[in-house]
Amino acid sequence: MKLKLNTTLFGVLLFLQISSGLTQVLSQDTILYQQLYDEGMEYYIQGDQNKAKGYVIKLSELAYKNQWEDAWVSHVMEISSFELYEGDFNEALKLLDSLVRMADEGKIKQDLNKFRIYDRYSGFLANDGNVESSQLMLSKAAELIPNLPMKKQNTSKQQLENARALNYSKYGDLRRAKASFLRSIDLLHMAFVDGEYPVKDDYEFSKVILYKNVANNDIKAGEFLSAKLYLDSAIQTFEKLTDPYYKDSPMRAALNNTYGDYYKGMGDFELAERFMKDRIAELEKHENRVNLQMKIEATQNIADLYFKKGDVEAARLNYELSLKYLEDLKTSEVSKYRYLWKVIDFYQQIGEDHLSNPLLSLVDFEADPLRLYYSGAESSIVSMYALKANALATGYQNTDKRENLLFLEFNRKAISLSNQISQINNAGLSNELKVPTGLALDSYVQNLYMAYSNSPHAKDILVEALNVIDFAKNQNFNNQVKSVYLTKDAENSKLMETERISQRKLAELEKEYAKTSNSQVLDSIVKISRQLETVNAQLVQRSPELRSIIEFKINESILDGVKLMNDQQEVHYFYSDRFLHILSRDGSTKGWKWKSLNTGKLDSLIAQSGVSFQEISKMNWQMSSQQLYNILLGDILSPETKRLIIYPYGNIGLVPFAALVGKSGRYLVEDYAITVNSKFGHGEKAGIFSRNAKEILAFAPYFEGEEQQIQRSLYGYLGGTKEEVAGISRFFKTRLFEGLSATKDNFLKESRTSRFIHLATHAFAEQNVLFSKIVFSGGADESDHSLYGYEIADLDLDVDMLILSACQTGYGNFELGQGISSLAKLFADAGTKSLMYTLWNVDDYASAELMTLYYGFLEEGLTKDLALQAAQKAYLINKKDLKDMPYYWAGFVVSGDMSPVYGKSRIYLMVFLIGLVVLLLLFDSRRKKQVVI
Repeated sequence: MKLKLNTTLFGVLLFLQISSGLTQVLSQDTILYQQLYDEGMEYYIQGDQNKAKGYVIKLSELAYKNQWEDAWVSHVMEISSFELYEGDFNEALKLLDSLVRMADEGKIKQDLNKFRIYDRYSGFLANDGNVESSQLMLSKAAELIPNLPMKKQNTSKQQLENARALNYSKYGDLRRAKASFLRSIDLLHMAFVDGEYPVKDDYEFSKVILYKNVANNDIKAGEFLSAKLYLDSAIQTFEKLTDPYYKDSPMRAALNNTYGDYYKGMGDFELAERFMKDRIAELEKHENRVNLQMKIEATQNIADLYFKKGDVEAARLNYELSLKYLEDLKTSEVSKYRYLWKVIDFYQQIGEDHLSNPLLSLVDFEADPLRLYYSGAESSIVSMYALKANALATGYQNTDKRENLLFLEFNRKAISLSNQISQINNAGLSNELKVPTGLALDSYVQNLYMAYSNSPHAKDILVEALNVIDFAKNQNFNNQVKSVYLTKDAENSKLMETERISQRKLAELEKEYAKTSNSQVLDSIVKISRQLETVNAQLVQRSPELRSIIEFKINESILDGVKLMNDQQEVHYFYSDRFLHILSRDGSTKGWKWKSLNTGKLDSLIAQSGVSFQEISKMNWQMSSQQLYNILLGDILSPETKRLIIYPYGNIGLVPFAALVGKSGRYLVEDYAITVNSKFGHGEKAGIFSRNAKEILAFAPYFEGEEQQIQRSLYGYLGGTKEEVAGISRFFKTRLFEGLSATKDNFLKESRTSRFIHLATHAFAEQNVLFSKIVFSGGADESDHSLYGYEIADLDLDVDMLILSACQTGYGNFELGQGISSLAKLFADAGTKSLMYTLWNVDDYASAELMTLYYGFLEEGLTKDLALQAAQKAYLINKKDLKDMPYYWAGFVVSGDMSPVYGKSRIYLMVFLIGLVVLLLLFDSRRKKQVVI
């Protein structure tokens, strides 16, 4: 991409000098500035970026010498753009760091320049994944807008709104991102009308960028129709541009990339392939190191697309082409690991070890892996250890040497490295670390299965597999969770501050090493990384509960977590785009079974079924239901089983197991009570009845009447919830907050001391669960009436059961290391022992009927899973026509402790029985005394 220099700078400087009365003639430095500018522009127009950059550096030095602030700030930012263009992100960031410090210290005088600095720095921070600091910079910039010239204010607001939108999109709040992008488009138009864009192509190109941003956001959100409209608008606007700077920019390559993502998301691989190829053709017009890297990535993306289509030869050609490009890339051999691992993985998958092993031999496994990570391998070193494990496992399988399980050491190292990197960088499981970690987990479980197949009675292998699977969905890589455990203790706080200081020093050294490649600097990096490990070890020693959060250790007693009754069976799942693993144990035999299936389209089947189960079409959902039953349950169910405990993985957590139809043609729920648990070890505590049975705290806003008109127009009336809470009170003592009293504030206050809570309201699931929300009564502002995910995460609850009778409370995205990120999971993590949640948008009147039935069976003393089974069966008996479709009843799921809950009549009966026993004892005691006399 060519960089557009500020062509008005010379005119601005001349105007400033004359108007300020400094001189009536051009100074020598001003003439030199014009000369340097003209010469630099010539090189820039010719495409010689290196020489153009040299001239910009001279211009910045001249501007600094003469205290021409506008020009100097502009040139320093242009130099940072040159550094970024050449692939040196750290140097670009260092330049902007210095500008921000000067702005904060008051050395930059003009507010417009400060605004430009904060705005630009915010974008760099966001691209580096530091969204929190990016938002802080945007806040600083926003405070300056009222001080700017009126003609600059709309442009500045537009820039800020676009930056906010990009940040929202980056951390998954796609609804707010879309709103901010649309506001940014409106502000852009207002700025144009106000004359802030004298060159129309500048305005039109800004529109192209915003339309593309909206399209990218919509693709992430799955709103493909809207994405296509904005994407088409972007390309149409781009085609009308006349300025060669814009016409010749790589924007067309960026648009082709977005079109490729769109068609890939739509499942049209042919068109996705075409646009990916067009992107490569565009990139070839702009040769430099960054574009060569992008070309390698694009070529490998096409190869992956072919492989998913089943065209192995086309995939091979493109992977081999990426290797050819890789030879031309001027970077260290270790840095090439980032592209090399994908080729090795491909060759391993098609069984061509004679091609994968020579490439794998290029990796120095004798070296310190952290040193390789910082030398340029980055997260690909995790992939390399997993691929090495696969290579050794293949050799083990072929030679049948059962005594040698060396490959598992490499699998363990891969997972430990992933965890180590996520902790050292204080960034959790970053996007760049997710794919290698997923590969490492997939390799680990598959290799354990191979070892178990050769030794089916090896309990230690089974224990390790269950640990890995549990780790894959419950390991919290996010450092914020660690803080929750530690900040209350002074000594822990000191250790965490030491950790933060070390991490800052590490970041500085990484920048220095990226610039100098000095081996001594690398030694210092590794040393500080080891110090961080020591700090983490001290934290674990002081707070043992952190062990499951910041390190992977095999828990030998994991099998002792749940004592199954004779009629129970537990089923554990793990899958990738290659294999599905099912591990099951029934309570009657206590024996384990482990089967592995080749399946590459499970996610797409679950996604399709998720739509069909919510349609009122028997043909559609029955087909999906039978397919999922055959894959997920098939022949594993024991004849003695009556109660199933499902431990899902990935999107299996979104499957309505109750509605799966087996060979008998009956719903699964007609024969089995079903519990779905995320964490291994959840079960029922025999002999204990819930203390929360004395009173149920219920919230039902309804959204009726004039006072709730705003929320009703936004979210809709919930008439069915009146019947729902009335049904609860028939069986349990209820403390009800309804209508206007069902506020967020009342919930936050009352939930602290309540043991059984029922919420009958609206809920909305977002891409990022922290911005999902539950709606209460309250003020017109969203923050007044909406309880957001990030607020739930901060709650400290002690709740025996929470019923989330609202839409999509169990729906969310699967996050590696965390499971399904849903409102239900947030409440579970906040201290809720058992939950009922929903998988889709439920009907409020059907929900009212089902909940009334459920509470009736709970009151009879059934366990929570048996009560839900009985309620769903009773509902089906009473319903005919379309009301018996799974949409109306199968979206409700129970999770956690399944102990029974006793209602009014049970408590009265127990009080009566206890009183009767006491009277009998007194009578017997008196009778004995009389006998003695």
